[in-house]
Order: sequence, then structure tokens, then C-alpha cells
Amino acid sequence: METKDYLSVTGLIGFFLFVSVVVPVVIGFAEQGFDTQHIMTQYVMYASISISFLIIFIFWLYVQRSKRDYGTNLFFAAKGEEPSLPFFKRFTYPQLILLSSIIFGTLFLFISQIRQTAFTGFQVVQQQFTPGASIIFSAFLVPAPENALLGAFIAGLVIGMMKLSERFNLSRTTYNGFIYLLLPVLGGLLGLSIHLLRYGSNEWNLLVVFLFWTMIALLAVISGTFVIGWVLHVMNNLFFDMKVYFSNESVFLYGILLILILVGIYYLFYKNKLLGEVDG
Repeated sequence: METKDYLSVTGLIGFFLFVSVVVPVVIGFAEQGFDTQHIMTQYVMYASISISFLIIFIFWLYVQRSKRDYGTNLFFAAKGEEPSLPFFKRFTYPQLILLSSIIFGTLFLFISQIRQTAFTGFQVVQQQFTPGASIIFSAFLVPAPENALLGAFIAGLVIGMMKLSERFNLSRTTYNGFIYLLLPVLGGLLGLSIHLLRYGSNEWNLLVVFLFWTMIALLAVISGTFVIGWVLHVMNNLFFDMKVYFSNESVFLYGILLILILVGIYYLFYKNKLLGEVDG
């Protein structure tokens, strides 16, 4: 087991546990604690789901030590590893997060200007936090645990597909085809099942949720890491939650300012490798 692989997996898990558990706690108690039962219940639920990261880690140790014939890529912290696109090996994780934030931030900024609803899974309780704290709470609390659940689901499916492929002696190409075909669809169905209670009476909303989660799962398969799908989820929540408190014009101005700042930071740190390093 290479040290860099171990550090990559444990580092990502630590980062997302911090984002999904510690950050909401700090924001909550900075606003005199979780005095709304709905918020407290939802925080405990989402924080508990973060156990998915432990499952991912156990699955990762399993495939690393068993030397599977179909590789060890569980699409969590294996950017650019087969069958994912090798292009993503060019980027470090901080660069990938920053670049994804610019791309998806721009996308959802413009989508938020023409749509009035979003699929964040979080009901804003305005009496609990200030507008800024509520937006951050929602944007950070929901995506990381939900994407962790999806990551554990994908990891389990991949191991199951590996075992079936070995049992029936499938080629690596056939295995890869099943990965690209089935994982996004099953990821979409997982998202659909999670949101059935919230959107069960609206077929259009459920279709959008299915497509949204299918896209997140597909991004994990293509890139080899769930980081990009997580950023997609965060940016969706961020811009639509901002519309709860601000007008379209204000959201647009704040969004443009945010994106310009991110572009400036990206250029400052990566001006000599805007598309990553060839040997990265």
C-alpha cells in the first residue's frame, strides 16, 4: 500500500468530516446554540450519516489488500485511475476543488437566475441563524454527508461488480462498461429514494433529483473522485439558498464577485499550470 494513497484517502475523509460535522457545530453555537429542534434533529441525522466515510475507508483497505483483477478504483480518492479518465491525474485536490468551484459556481449562478426552486434537502429556519450563517450551514451541512452516503454506496457496488466479473470471467473492457453504465443510474436511484418523502408528490422534482444525482455519480466515475460531485452539490445549494434571503440582482452581484475572487486565487496559485501538470 503506497503512503500517498493512504494519505489521499484519509486526508479527504478528514476534510469532509470537518466540513460536515465541525463547521455546522461552530456556526450553530456561534449563534447561541441549536435552539430550533428541527435544525438540531437534522444536524444529528446528517452528522450520523458521516459514518459512511468509515465504510468507504474499510472498503478501500479491502480492495488495496486483495489485489483485485479489475483495479482498486472505488471512485472516492483515485483521480485519473482506470477506468476513470487519466486527465484528472494532472490536478491536486485543492486545485480540483477550486477549478470545480469556478465552473459549477458560474453554472449555478446563471441557473439560479432563471429557476425559483432548488433541491437542497434543507429547510431554512430563519429564526435560527443570521442569513449568512444559515446559508453556510445549509451549503456545508447537506452535501458532504449525502455525497459520503453516495460514495459508500458506489464503493459497495464496485466491489460487488468486481466479484461478479471475477466469477463470470468478464474482460476488463466489459467490467468498465458496466461501471460507466450502471453506477450513474444506480446513484440516481439512491438520490431519488432519499428525496422521495420531500418531493414525493411532484414527479418533475423527482426527475430532476434523479438526473442531479446521476450526474454526481457520473462525475465520480469519470474523474475517480467524489470531490467534483461534492462541489457541484455545494454550488447548487449555495446559490439557491442565497435566494431565500436576497433578491436575484443581489445574488447575481455576490455570485459574480465570488467567482472573480475564485478565478483570481486560481490564477495566483496555478498560473503556470492552469490545466494541471502533465506528469501530475
